[in-house]
Amino acid sequence: MLNDLYLKQWNLYFNFFIPSMKFIAKHRVGSKVIKRYDTAQTPFQRILQSTSISAEVKTQLKKQYRPLNPFQFQKEMSRKITAIMNNITP
Repeated sequence: MLNDLYLKQWNLYFNFFIPSMKFIAKHRVGSKVIKRYDTAQTPFQRILQSTSISAEVKTQLKKQYRPLNPFQFQKEMSRKITAIMNNITP
């Protein structure tokens, strides 16, 4: 059930709907280290902006994205995690 959760909900939810900040650079100012991060974007958004990814791959990902519903993913993930925890707990 854990593999099913990861493959069907978790992976798609995080790649299409959860933004993250990517580390860009760091430099030292005296004893301080200043880190720079890119704006928060989902991996899906980063792929769409990438010039090294072909247009047909981007089109495929857009088709995959359209029918997705993040609220449905959350509901399914919550149900499956609860079922997993109930089976593990003695």
